[in-house]
Amino acid sequence: TELAPLDYTLKVLSYDGNLTTCLCTMCLELIVQPVKVCSFTDCQTTAHREELAAFTSTPFTPRIWSFVGTLDCSSHQQVGNGYTKFQEELRKRDMLPTKGGDGDLGETQEWIQAMQADNEQKELPASKLQNLDYGIDTRRAATLVASLKACAKRKDLDKGSKLHADIVKMRLHEKNHYISSALISMYAKCGALEKAQEVFDELPDRNVVSWNALIAGYVQHGQGGRAMKCFEQMNRGACSPDRVTLSCILRACGSLGALDKGQEIHTQIASEHLFEKDVLVSTALVDMYAKCGSLGKAQEVFNELPVRNVVSWTALIAGYAQHKHGKEALYYFEQMQHAGVPPNAVTFACVLKACGSVGALQKGEEIHGQIVKNLLLDKHVVVANAVIDMYAKCGALEKARDVFDKLIVRDIISWNALITGYTQQGHGEEALKCFDQMLSDGFSPDATTYAGILKACGSIGALDKGQEIHGHLMRQCLLEKNAVVANALVDMYAKCGALEKAEEFIHEVQTRDIVAWTALIAGYVQHGRSDEALNCYEQLQLKGLFPDAITFACILKACGNTGFVFKGQEIHADVVRRGSLESVMAISTALVDMYANFGLLMEAQESFNALSTRDVASWSALMVGYSQLGKAEVVFHLLEEMIEEGAKPDLITCTIILNTCSHEGCLEKGQMYFEILSTRYGIFPHPDHYTCMIDLFGRAGHLHEAVTVIEKMSLSVNLAMWISLLGGCKKWGNIKLGSWVFEHAKRLDGVDHEAYVCLSNIYAEAAKYPDARRSKMMRVRMQG
Repeated sequence: TELAPLDYTLKVLSYDGNLTTCLCTMCLELIVQPVKVCSFTDCQTTAHREELAAFTSTPFTPRIWSFVGTLDCSSHQQVGNGYTKFQEELRKRDMLPTKGGDGDLGETQEWIQAMQADNEQKELPASKLQNLDYGIDTRRAATLVASLKACAKRKDLDKGSKLHADIVKMRLHEKNHYISSALISMYAKCGALEKAQEVFDELPDRNVVSWNALIAGYVQHGQGGRAMKCFEQMNRGACSPDRVTLSCILRACGSLGALDKGQEIHTQIASEHLFEKDVLVSTALVDMYAKCGSLGKAQEVFNELPVRNVVSWTALIAGYAQHKHGKEALYYFEQMQHAGVPPNAVTFACVLKACGSVGALQKGEEIHGQIVKNLLLDKHVVVANAVIDMYAKCGALEKARDVFDKLIVRDIISWNALITGYTQQGHGEEALKCFDQMLSDGFSPDATTYAGILKACGSIGALDKGQEIHGHLMRQCLLEKNAVVANALVDMYAKCGALEKAEEFIHEVQTRDIVAWTALIAGYVQHGRSDEALNCYEQLQLKGLFPDAITFACILKACGNTGFVFKGQEIHADVVRRGSLESVMAISTALVDMYANFGLLMEAQESFNALSTRDVASWSALMVGYSQLGKAEVVFHLLEEMIEEGAKPDLITCTIILNTCSHEGCLEKGQMYFEILSTRYGIFPHPDHYTCMIDLFGRAGHLHEAVTVIEKMSLSVNLAMWISLLGGCKKWGNIKLGSWVFEHAKRLDGVDHEAYVCLSNIYAEAAKYPDARRSKMMRVRMQG
């Protein structure tokens, strides 16, 4: 007889990838018939052979409790229609829980509505379509899980809550752990952690899936402490952790820096052989050790991995980048590529961070090219932000700005990367312009933005703007919530010279943060008030605060400025007692600088020789000491030695060398160094460098050359340059040129008396006392 219309659904369930069961539900008989399928030829239902062939030929591998697709045919004669629908479902599989994808909410809801309409039309008895393990319609369960995951991806809490209400009405969450776990996960990913906890607490019984959903939620939102408490509570119950639990809790240990707890879990895994060779757990161990700074142990676990995937490589690279081992991060990135493992967006972000930390601009540009080639720049804003940050840290601000301007989507981190870059490279005014543009584009600053812009204000002395931002921070109550912002505010006031305001704020908020106190001490030192810096140091000790490396470096500088040899030696002894601090570069350099200022070159040289690594700051500190004692040849030798060791001279080094040449009358060397430091090392001449050259020509009697330097300058001439030239006129008695220089100096700064004193001395030494008296009268009039 002619067959009646036939409706069927093809479902595939997999357990550990070993058992595949085909459930063919036929309306003709309304029965559920499980058929074990070793290959599609074993299928007892020959009418579905074509569909099974389509399934087995796809690269898709079903996972535990996988809902693969739905085939609806009105009869055997419409197998082609069913086959088309099957292909459509496979196309959409990324939105289903089978692949772990989060899917598209709009597309998922259309599919849900179609499924519901189909069910209503066919009126299939639910009892005939029940999942054998969980007691509810598998189509409905899969639909709800997929929809909840779509809500989680979109952070659509409203739609997720409505779905929750429907689920509660049907009491489905009580019958199916996957639905309840998807609910917990949805709330957690939407940031509603209290609601996720509430759903969890209401569960009649909890299994490992529901525990995992809650623990993962806490880890995702940076609440590692609460995740650890959940893990401990889970261990006290009858539920044993699985590979997902262990990987999540190891991530929590890494985020908290809880190395001891992480090692304890590692020991438990090894002793009980819990997923010991599992790639997910092993990769989580690499990540935990790397984040905790135990890079040797991370490397050891990584080397033992049976399979190294992109996640494990990235975990190792991220650890090295995070802990300022940029060269090692770049090395493992190259090894990863040699191993044939393609990097993902997170890998690129980590390795770009490494490039920025070591100034590897060329490598960063190469990686930028790979990112553009893989079309990742527009797809992942985190990668674009990393590119901007890398260029900014490497000093390539124009390239950073170019990438920023071309971004289709920007977030607050994009703006922060650009603002921080301008600030770090000494372009505070550009940072402020960027900040204003950000506000006009409708972005709200976060703590990182405020910290960066306050630093910019401090760098250019923009006190008014800094005070304006202080007002915003008070209205938003951010100063009480965020120590980084509060410390940045103290630093801004200190750098702008508003030291009383900085100290007032510290006492007002009663901060015990050593960073804030150090910023205040550094401010006093910077503004020539080293005695008050020493007083602040005494105060913080009385409060029981422990100085850090930067505090010691600042206070040693204060000792050097005041000439308090005994106090400096006392603090040096305190550093030695603390052991590891003496090897910190900033402290060692400060010791060199302090002893050099004291004129104790033997002690300065000893401190310098003790350095395991010498940077340009430590070389410069030693050069200053020898320069102050007139040992020019030693200074020149140190410069050559520094260059041979691979340290690149900077602006300060250049100033020291040119100043030494000027004071010791080394005209030819001065001209040579001025030339090679700019051409060979790319140091764009600073106003201080021109002042040194003018002074050098003036002392040597080459006044015409000194004037030529001024005339050829691309920068504006400042008062110090005119005063230096006046000094040369005084030395060589050139009254005519001195008068010309004086007139220019007077236009620049009429209230500065140094030019008048210098001109008066020129006249006096030339025995032209009436002219000297005229200069003095002019100075008196200016004071009036």
